[in-house]
Amino acid sequence: MDKKFDVKLSYYIENEELTFTKEDRDKTIQKIRHQTEMKEDKKPNRRIVPIVATVAAFLLAIALLPSFIANESPNADSMVAQQEDMTFSTLVMARDSSAPPHRNPVNILLTINRDDKSIKAVALPRDTYVDIYDAEGNKQMKDKLLHTGAYYPDPNASMLTVSNFLNVPVDYYLYFPVEGVTQIADYLNKKYPKSSLEDMFSEQEVLDHLMEQIQTSKETNIPKEMITDLNRNNYNVEVIDLKESLIDTYIDGIYFVEIEDPTLESTTKQLLGHLNEE
Repeated sequence: MDKKFDVKLSYYIENEELTFTKEDRDKTIQKIRHQTEMKEDKKPNRRIVPIVATVAAFLLAIALLPSFIANESPNADSMVAQQEDMTFSTLVMARDSSAPPHRNPVNILLTINRDDKSIKAVALPRDTYVDIYDAEGNKQMKDKLLHTGAYYPDPNASMLTVSNFLNVPVDYYLYFPVEGVTQIADYLNKKYPKSSLEDMFSEQEVLDHLMEQIQTSKETNIPKEMITDLNRNNYNVEVIDLKESLIDTYIDGIYFVEIEDPTLESTTKQLLGHLNEE
Protein backbone atom coordinates (compact mmCIF):
# COMPACT_ATOMS: atom_id res chain seq x y z
CA MET A 1 0.00 0.00 0.00
CA ASP A 2 2.93 2.45 0.79
CA LYS A 3 4.36 2.09 -2.69
CA LYS A 4 1.03 2.92 -4.29
CA PHE A 5 0.66 5.83 -1.92
CA ASP A 6 4.04 7.26 -2.95
CA VAL A 7 3.21 7.01 -6.64
CA LYS A 8 -0.11 8.77 -6.16
CA LEU A 9 1.51 11.40 -4.00
CA SER A 10 4.15 12.15 -6.63
CA TYR A 11 1.50 12.44 -9.30
CA TYR A 12 -0.55 14.75 -7.12
CA ILE A 13 2.41 16.98 -6.29
CA GLU A 14 3.55 17.23 -9.89
CA ASN A 15 0.16 18.49 -10.98
CA GLU A 16 -0.30 21.05 -8.23
CA GLU A 17 1.10 24.52 -7.95
CA LEU A 18 3.88 24.51 -5.38
CA THR A 19 2.66 27.59 -3.55
CA PHE A 20 1.13 25.90 -0.49
CA THR A 21 2.71 26.04 2.92
CA LYS A 22 4.14 23.18 4.93
CA GLU A 23 0.86 23.03 6.84
CA ASP A 24 -1.09 22.79 3.60
CA ARG A 25 1.26 20.11 2.41
CA ASP A 26 0.72 18.06 5.56
CA LYS A 27 -3.08 18.35 5.22
CA THR A 28 -2.89 17.34 1.60
CA ILE A 29 -0.79 14.29 2.39
CA GLN A 30 -3.21 13.33 5.17
CA LYS A 31 -6.14 13.66 2.73
CA ILE A 32 -4.47 11.54 0.02
CA ARG A 33 -3.49 8.85 2.52
CA HIS A 34 -7.08 8.71 3.85
CA GLN A 35 -8.55 8.37 0.33
CA THR A 36 -6.04 5.68 -0.56
CA GLU A 37 -6.83 3.64 2.55
CA MET A 38 -10.57 3.82 1.86
CA LYS A 39 -10.10 2.51 -1.68
CA GLU A 40 -7.89 -0.31 -0.45
CA ASP A 41 -10.54 -1.27 2.11
CA LYS A 42 -13.24 -1.48 -0.58
CA LYS A 43 -11.29 -3.97 -2.67
CA PRO A 44 -12.32 -7.62 -2.12
CA ASN A 45 -9.84 -9.91 -0.43
CA ARG A 46 -8.70 -12.16 -3.28
CA ARG A 47 -7.46 -14.79 -0.88
CA ILE A 48 -10.92 -15.16 0.65
CA VAL A 49 -12.84 -15.46 -2.64
CA PRO A 50 -11.51 -18.93 -3.63
CA ILE A 51 -12.18 -20.24 -0.12
CA VAL A 52 -15.74 -18.91 -0.16
CA ALA A 53 -16.30 -20.43 -3.63
CA THR A 54 -14.99 -23.81 -2.49
CA VAL A 55 -17.22 -23.82 0.59
CA ALA A 56 -20.24 -22.81 -1.52
CA ALA A 57 -19.57 -25.62 -4.00
CA PHE A 58 -19.23 -28.13 -1.15
CA LEU A 59 -22.52 -27.03 0.40
CA LEU A 60 -24.23 -27.21 -2.98
CA ALA A 61 -22.92 -30.74 -3.51
CA ILE A 62 -24.33 -31.78 -0.13
CA ALA A 63 -27.67 -30.23 -1.01
CA LEU A 64 -27.80 -32.04 -4.36
CA LEU A 65 -26.51 -35.39 -3.06
CA PRO A 66 -29.96 -36.82 -2.19
CA SER A 67 -31.22 -36.12 -5.70
CA PHE A 68 -28.13 -37.75 -7.23
CA ILE A 69 -28.70 -40.82 -5.08
CA ALA A 70 -32.40 -40.88 -5.96
CA ASN A 71 -31.58 -40.70 -9.66
CA GLU A 72 -28.90 -43.38 -9.54
CA SER A 73 -30.63 -45.88 -7.26
CA PRO A 74 -33.20 -47.12 -9.80
CA ASN A 75 -30.43 -47.70 -12.30
CA ALA A 76 -28.42 -49.68 -9.77
CA ASP A 77 -31.49 -51.67 -8.75
CA SER A 78 -32.31 -52.27 -12.39
CA MET A 79 -28.84 -53.65 -13.05
CA VAL A 80 -29.13 -56.01 -10.09
CA ALA A 81 -32.62 -57.08 -11.19
CA GLN A 82 -31.42 -57.76 -14.72
CA GLN A 83 -28.55 -59.84 -13.40
CA GLU A 84 -30.87 -61.84 -11.13
CA ASP A 85 -33.36 -62.41 -13.97
CA MET A 86 -30.67 -64.15 -16.00
CA THR A 87 -31.21 -67.19 -13.75
CA PHE A 88 -34.38 -68.33 -12.03
CA SER A 89 -36.13 -71.46 -10.85
CA THR A 90 -39.65 -72.73 -11.37
CA LEU A 91 -41.60 -75.48 -9.65
CA VAL A 92 -43.75 -77.21 -12.26
CA MET A 93 -46.70 -79.10 -10.79
CA ALA A 94 -49.46 -81.19 -12.25
CA ARG A 95 -52.73 -80.39 -10.53
CA ASP A 96 -55.14 -83.23 -9.90
CA SER A 97 -58.46 -81.40 -10.01
CA SER A 98 -60.68 -84.44 -10.31
CA ALA A 99 -61.81 -84.03 -6.71
CA PRO A 100 -60.78 -81.84 -3.81
CA PRO A 101 -58.49 -81.67 -1.98
CA HIS A 102 -56.10 -81.04 -4.87
CA ARG A 103 -52.96 -83.14 -4.77
CA ASN A 104 -49.82 -82.57 -6.84
CA PRO A 105 -48.76 -85.93 -8.30
CA VAL A 106 -45.93 -84.34 -10.30
CA ASN A 107 -43.33 -81.93 -8.91
CA ILE A 108 -40.47 -80.93 -11.20
CA LEU A 109 -38.00 -78.24 -10.28
CA LEU A 110 -36.47 -76.41 -13.21
CA THR A 111 -33.50 -74.08 -12.94
CA ILE A 112 -33.15 -71.82 -15.97
CA ASN A 113 -29.99 -70.02 -17.01
CA ARG A 114 -30.82 -67.49 -19.70
CA ASP A 115 -27.20 -66.58 -20.17
CA ASP A 116 -26.07 -69.94 -21.57
CA LYS A 117 -29.58 -71.03 -22.64
CA SER A 118 -29.70 -74.11 -20.42
CA ILE A 119 -32.20 -75.80 -18.12
CA LYS A 120 -31.64 -78.35 -15.40
CA ALA A 121 -34.63 -80.47 -14.37
CA VAL A 122 -35.15 -82.68 -11.37
CA ALA A 123 -38.35 -84.67 -10.88
CA LEU A 124 -39.14 -85.43 -7.25
CA PRO A 125 -41.13 -88.65 -6.68
CA ARG A 126 -44.64 -88.00 -5.44
CA ASP A 127 -44.03 -90.18 -2.37
CA THR A 128 -40.88 -88.31 -1.27
CA TYR A 129 -40.79 -87.96 2.52
CA VAL A 130 -40.47 -84.23 3.23
CA ASP A 131 -41.10 -81.53 5.80
CA ILE A 132 -44.27 -79.80 4.65
CA TYR A 133 -44.42 -76.01 5.02
CA ASP A 134 -47.44 -73.74 4.94
CA ALA A 135 -47.66 -70.65 2.72
CA GLU A 136 -46.18 -68.45 5.48
CA GLY A 137 -43.05 -70.58 5.74
CA ASN A 138 -43.89 -72.46 8.94
CA LYS A 139 -42.91 -76.12 9.11
CA GLN A 140 -46.04 -78.13 9.89
CA MET A 141 -45.47 -81.87 9.53
CA LYS A 142 -43.64 -84.64 7.71
CA ASP A 143 -45.54 -86.39 4.94
CA LYS A 144 -45.52 -87.20 1.25
CA LEU A 145 -44.71 -84.36 -1.13
CA LEU A 146 -47.88 -85.39 -2.94
CA HIS A 147 -50.02 -84.15 -0.06
CA THR A 148 -48.61 -80.63 0.19
CA GLY A 149 -51.21 -79.16 -2.15
CA ALA A 150 -53.98 -80.99 -0.33
CA TYR A 151 -52.99 -79.52 3.04
CA TYR A 152 -52.12 -76.07 1.69
CA PRO A 153 -53.56 -75.19 -1.76
CA ASP A 154 -51.56 -71.95 -1.91
CA PRO A 155 -48.71 -72.65 -4.38
CA ASN A 156 -46.31 -70.84 -2.07
CA ALA A 157 -46.58 -73.77 0.34
CA SER A 158 -45.37 -76.22 -2.31
CA MET A 159 -42.61 -73.83 -3.37
CA LEU A 160 -41.37 -73.50 0.21
CA THR A 161 -41.59 -77.24 0.82
CA VAL A 162 -39.47 -78.08 -2.23
CA SER A 163 -37.12 -75.18 -1.56
CA ASN A 164 -36.39 -76.36 1.97
CA PHE A 165 -36.05 -79.97 0.90
CA LEU A 166 -33.46 -79.24 -1.79
CA ASN A 167 -31.98 -76.12 -0.15
CA VAL A 168 -32.49 -74.27 -3.43
CA PRO A 169 -34.47 -71.04 -3.89
CA VAL A 170 -37.73 -71.44 -5.82
CA ASP A 171 -38.77 -68.24 -7.60
CA TYR A 172 -41.90 -69.16 -9.55
CA TYR A 173 -44.55 -71.84 -9.91
CA LEU A 174 -46.55 -73.28 -12.76
CA TYR A 175 -49.49 -75.65 -12.82
CA PHE A 176 -50.63 -77.77 -15.71
CA PRO A 177 -53.54 -80.23 -15.74
CA VAL A 178 -52.83 -83.78 -14.66
CA GLU A 179 -54.31 -84.79 -18.02
CA GLY A 180 -51.05 -83.58 -19.54
CA VAL A 181 -49.23 -86.21 -17.51
CA THR A 182 -51.74 -88.82 -18.66
CA GLN A 183 -51.02 -87.95 -22.28
CA ILE A 184 -47.30 -88.24 -21.62
CA ALA A 185 -47.79 -91.55 -19.82
CA ASP A 186 -49.87 -92.99 -22.63
CA TYR A 187 -47.26 -91.94 -25.16
CA LEU A 188 -44.31 -93.39 -23.26
CA ASN A 189 -46.08 -96.55 -22.17
CA LYS A 190 -46.40 -97.42 -25.84
CA LYS A 191 -42.73 -96.66 -26.44
CA TYR A 192 -41.35 -97.89 -23.10
CA PRO A 193 -43.91 -100.27 -21.55
CA LYS A 194 -41.96 -100.68 -18.29
CA SER A 195 -41.18 -97.02 -17.66
CA SER A 196 -41.92 -95.47 -14.30
CA LEU A 197 -43.09 -91.89 -13.90
CA GLU A 198 -39.56 -90.79 -12.97
CA ASP A 199 -38.15 -92.53 -16.06
CA MET A 200 -40.66 -90.71 -18.21
CA PHE A 201 -39.34 -87.32 -17.18
CA SER A 202 -35.84 -88.38 -18.14
CA GLU A 203 -36.85 -88.50 -21.78
CA GLN A 204 -36.14 -85.47 -24.00
CA GLU A 205 -39.45 -85.89 -25.80
CA VAL A 206 -41.28 -85.63 -22.50
CA LEU A 207 -39.33 -82.51 -21.59
CA ASP A 208 -40.24 -81.00 -24.96
CA HIS A 209 -43.88 -81.65 -24.13
CA LEU A 210 -43.31 -80.14 -20.70
CA MET A 211 -41.90 -76.99 -22.29
CA GLU A 212 -45.07 -76.73 -24.33
CA GLN A 213 -47.08 -76.89 -21.10
CA ILE A 214 -44.97 -74.09 -19.65
CA GLN A 215 -45.53 -71.88 -22.67
CA THR A 216 -49.29 -72.39 -22.67
CA SER A 217 -50.09 -72.57 -18.95
CA LYS A 218 -52.52 -69.97 -17.62
CA GLU A 219 -51.83 -70.79 -14.00
CA THR A 220 -48.37 -69.45 -13.32
CA ASN A 221 -46.59 -66.40 -11.94
CA ILE A 222 -43.66 -66.60 -14.36
CA PRO A 223 -43.32 -63.20 -16.09
CA LYS A 224 -44.49 -63.27 -19.71
CA GLU A 225 -41.16 -61.92 -20.89
CA MET A 226 -39.39 -64.98 -19.47
CA ILE A 227 -41.87 -67.39 -21.01
CA THR A 228 -41.46 -65.66 -24.37
CA ASP A 229 -37.70 -66.06 -24.07
CA LEU A 230 -38.11 -69.79 -23.38
CA ASN A 231 -40.36 -70.05 -26.41
CA ARG A 232 -38.07 -68.16 -28.79
CA ASN A 233 -34.77 -69.74 -27.84
CA ASN A 234 -33.64 -73.31 -28.11
CA TYR A 235 -32.66 -74.25 -24.56
CA ASN A 236 -30.52 -77.26 -23.79
CA VAL A 237 -32.24 -79.40 -21.13
CA GLU A 238 -30.34 -81.63 -18.73
CA VAL A 239 -32.15 -84.03 -16.40
CA ILE A 240 -30.71 -84.78 -12.98
CA ASP A 241 -31.57 -88.44 -12.48
CA LEU A 242 -32.41 -89.46 -8.90
CA LYS A 243 -33.54 -92.99 -9.73
CA GLU A 244 -30.45 -94.83 -8.45
CA SER A 245 -30.52 -93.02 -5.10
CA LEU A 246 -34.16 -93.62 -4.13
CA ILE A 247 -34.78 -95.63 -0.96
CA ASP A 248 -38.10 -97.36 -0.38
CA THR A 249 -39.18 -97.07 3.23
CA TYR A 250 -42.25 -97.63 5.41
CA ILE A 251 -43.22 -95.44 8.36
CA ASP A 252 -46.17 -96.63 10.45
CA GLY A 253 -47.06 -98.95 7.61
CA ILE A 254 -47.20 -96.13 5.03
CA TYR A 255 -44.97 -96.23 1.95
CA PHE A 256 -42.53 -93.34 1.41
CA VAL A 257 -39.50 -92.63 -0.73
CA GLU A 258 -36.31 -91.11 0.64
CA ILE A 259 -33.30 -89.83 -1.29
CA GLU A 260 -29.75 -90.70 -0.26
CA ASP A 261 -27.98 -87.77 1.35
CA PRO A 262 -24.93 -87.69 -0.98
CA THR A 263 -27.19 -87.52 -4.04
CA LEU A 264 -29.35 -84.87 -2.41
CA GLU A 265 -26.28 -82.77 -1.59
CA SER A 266 -24.88 -83.23 -5.09
CA THR A 267 -28.21 -82.22 -6.63
CA THR A 268 -28.35 -79.10 -4.48
CA LYS A 269 -24.82 -78.15 -5.52
CA GLN A 270 -25.61 -78.61 -9.21
CA LEU A 271 -28.77 -76.53 -9.04
CA LEU A 272 -27.18 -73.71 -7.05
CA GLY A 273 -24.23 -73.64 -9.44
CA HIS A 274 -26.64 -73.40 -12.37
CA LEU A 275 -28.34 -70.45 -10.67
CA ASN A 276 -24.93 -68.82 -9.97
CA GLU A 277 -25.66 -68.96 -6.24
CA GLU A 278 -22.78 -71.11 -5.04
